[in-house]
Amino acid sequence: MHFLICFIVLCLSVCRADDLQPRHVAVVYNEKSDFSRECAKRYAELRGIPAAQVVGLSCAVREEVSRKEFEAEVLVPLARTAAQRGWWLPTLIGQAGNGSGAEVYVLVLMPDLPLKVREEPRSKGQPWQQTTAAAVDSELALLGVRDVPRAGMLKNPYYGQDESFVMSGYPVMLVSRIDAPSKEACRRMIEDPVQVEKAGGLWGWMSVDAGGPYGEGDKWMQSIAATASGKGVPVLMDSARETLPAHYPLPGPLASYFGWYAGEVNGPFADASFRFAKGAVAVHLHSFSATTMKSAVRTWSGPLLERGAAVTLGNVYEPFLGGSHHLDVFYDRLLKGYSVAEAAAMAAPAFSWQCVVFGDPLYRPFAGMKKEGMKKDARFRLFQAWFVAVASWGGEADVLAAQVEKAARQPGNAGLWEMLASRALVRKDFSKAVRYLSEALLSATGLGDRVRLQLLLADAYKGNGQEGECVGELRRMLMVLGNTEYAEMIRKKASVFPALKTLAEDPAVRSSKVK
Repeated sequence: MHFLICFIVLCLSVCRADDLQPRHVAVVYNEKSDFSRECAKRYAELRGIPAAQVVGLSCAVREEVSRKEFEAEVLVPLARTAAQRGWWLPTLIGQAGNGSGAEVYVLVLMPDLPLKVREEPRSKGQPWQQTTAAAVDSELALLGVRDVPRAGMLKNPYYGQDESFVMSGYPVMLVSRIDAPSKEACRRMIEDPVQVEKAGGLWGWMSVDAGGPYGEGDKWMQSIAATASGKGVPVLMDSARETLPAHYPLPGPLASYFGWYAGEVNGPFADASFRFAKGAVAVHLHSFSATTMKSAVRTWSGPLLERGAAVTLGNVYEPFLGGSHHLDVFYDRLLKGYSVAEAAAMAAPAFSWQCVVFGDPLYRPFAGMKKEGMKKDARFRLFQAWFVAVASWGGEADVLAAQVEKAARQPGNAGLWEMLASRALVRKDFSKAVRYLSEALLSATGLGDRVRLQLLLADAYKGNGQEGECVGELRRMLMVLGNTEYAEMIRKKASVFPALKTLAEDPAVRSSKVK
């Protein structure tokens, strides 16, 4: 196992011929905003976008506009510029465009451009599917498409595909945007992806918070967890009906987060001091997750980006679950090395609808995640070792366990015990999870890490049919942690057991000291 820690080949990342590249991207900014212009200039410089593909529009500096304003200030001027500069444009939806101009398939919108088109008055009896409200970005996916009704959603022909968009002929554009509540976060969204790619890719823990109101969405979350775990990404999986509680001690660095279903940012992400790993992908599924990008405390898309995420997905109005980004598809395509723009488009069932992609469209966070040719990074030594171990022996459970257990006993490698436990929990192998978590606790030093491991151990005991041990673990936590920031989540978990209900409500326990 020693080679997993030491032997990781250093190589340079090479773009494939069919990868999205800077020459495929047009940068769009608002001429009425100095900051929008600044971001456009910086993004174009950093990514090497040709000057002829940087476009300024003169439009209102507000998030919501009317359909008339959108068409007059955004759609028509941009389509005219595209035609004048010879960009590739689709002709009719349902068949490939035959444009012979520059290969511009992607639009990246800068801050202070309109975000959403408000609904026009409805006629009596007009079905909800025929709303004219939509995300600006989703409408621009149809840039240059003629004679298309703007009311209601339109099928995305690229949805569910597993192929590069370049030269594919799909008659749509890929659209994403750089936007966040603060200027600092916007600048970070431009800078961080490039830095992460140069360093070898995105490494760290994933958190999946399932337990939402509909089976279909939970299947997405479960699929994400299974896919990540099977690929060699350590996953913290929570399936409780409630979202993660405040102060929950997440493992770090947290590189990916997928969860649902709360209207406003909550749990550990409501803490303004929380930070994701640089370049992180973080998405909370909710119907109105991106109704505004001006607040760091309302909805989800803005707050997640303020906490350090580089990529998120959101909805500006009600999309209904089936019309939202299918998050399992999005994550699967990212893991396969596709760009953010491609992965998000393959996950979107419809355009002229409510979905928005926030982030650098060219960013490929997991392109460097491969067994051969991985760029070594000492900061992520254990994550890379775990990935190589799963890639090597993932199909041989006993061999994988033996090799990683041997390595975990070496100095500095104790974090591998929790990674082993995470894989066991995702697979519902609770007996192994109990053993691995018990080992992890022997070396855990930080209070937050100990609390997380004990909570997971209690769950593993319960899943393994060892209710007595589960009750015992929670009783110890109540007695020791009764007056800490973790007390409320422990009491809530303990109160479902009759044997602990009285203890959980005891004022004396609430004032107990950490031992």
